[in-house]
Amino acid sequence: EEIGRITTVVPYNLDDWDGYAVDREKLLALLSGKNVINLAGDTHNAWFRAITDLAGNKVATELATASVSSPGLEGLTGSEPEAALGFAGALQVLIDDLNYADTSQRGYMSVTFTNASAEATWHFVSTNFEENYIVNSDKVETISRTM
Repeated sequence: EEIGRITTVVPYNLDDWDGYAVDREKLLALLSGKNVINLAGDTHNAWFRAITDLAGNKVATELATASVSSPGLEGLTGSEPEAALGFAGALQVLIDDLNYADTSQRGYMSVTFTNASAEATWHFVSTNFEENYIVNSDKVETISRTM
């Protein structure tokens, strides 16, 4: 029963791409072969994933940034770090091609583009409630131009 929930093909977020499968495939067909990087931030959480079409072909890369002050998905799990880490792990099981997710920290992302690649660095702040804070920039992903 649990595996059935994970492997179901029924859309679970009709307000996202899940609810627009035909339109999604049309857009991905237009983007195919074009070395696309999509920048996202609406979830207010840090993540990195491949975007694939229904046939499983990688069409683009998606980079998402956390937010410094707006809450993210950790609001669903409470303030316990273990719960947020478990939630991020569950997302990686449920969302195909999700390579990285951090739903527990606040911060921002910088991306450097060259002719050969794009390098994304996620920067996380130790606090957004005090004037003095520490920035941790340990998470880096490099996306080569050859997809």
